[in-house]
Amino acid sequence: MKESARKKRFMIPIYGMAMVVIALTLFSSAVFAQPFYQGKTIRIMVPFGPGGGTDTYARFVARHWGKYIPGKPNILVESKPGGGGALAFMFLYSQAEADGLTLGIASEGIPPRWLLRLPGHHYDLRRMHLIAASPSSTVHFARKDLGVSKLVDLRKVKGPIKMGDTQKGSTIATAAQLIFDLLGVRYEQVYGYGSYGEARLALLRGEVNVSGGDAFDYPSAVAPLEKKGELTVLFQSGLLDSQGNIVRHPSMTHILTVEEAYREIFGREPSGKTWEAIKGMVAINTLGKSFWTPPKTPETRLRNLGSGYRSMLKSSEYQKDALKILRTEDQALIGKEAEPALKLFLGLPKEVIDLYR
Repeated sequence: MKESARKKRFMIPIYGMAMVVIALTLFSSAVFAQPFYQGKTIRIMVPFGPGGGTDTYARFVARHWGKYIPGKPNILVESKPGGGGALAFMFLYSQAEADGLTLGIASEGIPPRWLLRLPGHHYDLRRMHLIAASPSSTVHFARKDLGVSKLVDLRKVKGPIKMGDTQKGSTIATAAQLIFDLLGVRYEQVYGYGSYGEARLALLRGEVNVSGGDAFDYPSAVAPLEKKGELTVLFQSGLLDSQGNIVRHPSMTHILTVEEAYREIFGREPSGKTWEAIKGMVAINTLGKSFWTPPKTPETRLRNLGSGYRSMLKSSEYQKDALKILRTEDQALIGKEAEPALKLFLGLPKEVIDLYR
């Protein structure tokens, strides 16, 4: 009996120590199981000054996105303008930590600047990671007194068609040049407007009779003028869906894409180098406002960011806010959904790049 009692007394502390070890192990596992982003802050670099469309979209997304990323990190937006996006994307490519805490947002103009290797754009988008892209589309319209009701009528205009643009090489100006060349429309481009909002005002004043914008402009700025009868919308460039087909932008479902307009005018499918260049511009517009991370960002962080973005898009709260701020629901493409556009853009042949140049 005494020996048995001694064994029991000896077993009690061993049992207690075992429970302590198990508890510590469970506590340690719980600590290590915490999401990476818990208590962290994500920084989004905007490569332009405050107030533009890219900055507006970045700040809008930043208000919501963190709530849907595991760990619910804070998200801050930082303006880093310079070189048409070169400063921010060079930093993202060569200096930022590849830890999923520093992101950059690109406008539609940054991919073609990289493609053409413009001064300062020495980063490599092929090595960076695309998280999400909110697609855009160019849209072009004419003054009512030009006497056109649809795109084909431009081919019959006797006077000069003056098209108002910001600068040579802008995505909207380049798309317009290519599309009008494809359709056989004679035109003259008038550059120098500070924004496409200014170009639109110039159209209303009669300085030019055709101008353009993008899908983010359409609901708030172009549609009201269309409704008043002050201008006629001619066409949109369209965007690529997840299967690589050109479709109408969701905020402009009643407006023909240039592909549809071409078939309507000529009765056949478009083809040739100019058409390939137009499809490249459609791919660029599909990438729209896009979020990127540095090379070698861990796959788990990319999944966290992507799944959070997808959950955010499904949120009625987010889409309700999008209707207020963007004047349309956000139809962003996540990860692989943007691959057809990215693959087309990255695979553009030299002759098309030379045509852009």
